[in-house]
Amino acid sequence: MSTLVKQVVIPDDHRITIDLPPEVPAGEARITLKIEQKRKNNIGSLFGIAKGKIKMSDDFDAPLEDFKEYM
Repeated sequence: MSTLVKQVVIPDDHRITIDLPPEVPAGEARITLKIEQKRKNNIGSLFGIAKGKIKMSDDFDAPLEDFKEYM
């Protein structure tokens, strides 16, 4: 079994041609095609999406009463 990963542009007629490497033997084979659509939003566009929605209290870094005995 061989795994081949190719990036292609699907044309309007929905036909693609894939050239196989020479090490793939000639003859009958079963081919599985997995199509992953390219995402329109990349991770870079998510940064800053929650800006102004998260608030920290002024005493965020203050020692907690529960841990007083360990300090």
